[in-house]
Amino acid sequence: MSSNPLMDFGASIFENLGLIKRTPAPSNKDIWGNEKPKPFTPLATPPKVSSIATAPSNSLELQMLEAQIQSLRAQNAARPKLPVLNTADMRAKAQSKALASVNPVYQDKLNNQLERFALQRTQQTTETAFGKEAEDKNLEYTKEDIERNRGRTAEDVAAAIDKSLYNEGQFQETEGDEFDIVNRQAREALAESGLSESGLGQQGLETMVEDRNRASTNQLKDFTDERANQELFKTRTFEDLGTKETRSIELNETNKANLDRSLNDYIAMQEQDIRDFRLDNEAERQGALWEATNNVYDTDIQQWLAGLKASGWRDQDIALAAQVYG
Repeated sequence: MSSNPLMDFGASIFENLGLIKRTPAPSNKDIWGNEKPKPFTPLATPPKVSSIATAPSNSLELQMLEAQIQSLRAQNAARPKLPVLNTADMRAKAQSKALASVNPVYQDKLNNQLERFALQRTQQTTETAFGKEAEDKNLEYTKEDIERNRGRTAEDVAAAIDKSLYNEGQFQETEGDEFDIVNRQAREALAESGLSESGLGQQGLETMVEDRNRASTNQLKDFTDERANQELFKTRTFEDLGTKETRSIELNETNKANLDRSLNDYIAMQEQDIRDFRLDNEAERQGALWEATNNVYDTDIQQWLAGLKASGWRDQDIALAAQVYG
């Protein structure tokens, strides 16, 4: 260490300014804190005394130190100083402003699209309901037609049977009377010819009776067959109408089930469309929010930089702030 007080004073100033760093003096103690033994020092030759003083005067050294200090102070004053800015708080405020401007836009966009989706679903649901109602109405008309055909068939068959019975009665009544007349005339003719008691005459009468009975039986069978055919027609017609009604009911149920399935498929597809729209809308909102936040933040930074001049900051300070925060 120097023994000159002025030099020590100057060194301490330089050290405080961070321009130099002193090297600590070596310790005369070991690691256990004991005094180290002093080394042997041979006797030195006494220095010669010069007749001319070589050390500068104390006044000159002080002037030099003061000049250096003033220079360092000037250099330090010329350096730009960075204004303090809470960027996190400014960005949070910028995001808050951006949220206030961006969120309503995309919320309205989402609400409008959801309203369109809801309207479309309502229309589809209404169309499905109308379709099912039309199917039920068609089934109702079909059942009415079937019931009408049943009634008409029953009436027609009943009328035909009644007519057959009437014709049969008329035939039996007329045929009996006619046969009696013919039989009487035949007997009178045989009696006039004297053959009424002969075998040939009796055989002729028997043949006539047999032919008459055969013809009568055949005619009565035709009447019976006619009525049986009418009953068969009625039975088959009723069976066909019953089959038609059953198939109409099955077709009605199938068509309504298809309408319900189509509606469910539409709703499922629309739900996917809603999810996709929500994702796309949110992605657009995030992008717009990021851009708006940056724009507001940049504007706020520029306004803050513009206000530094009025607060007494120098141009170099403002330039440094613009470089760091801008």
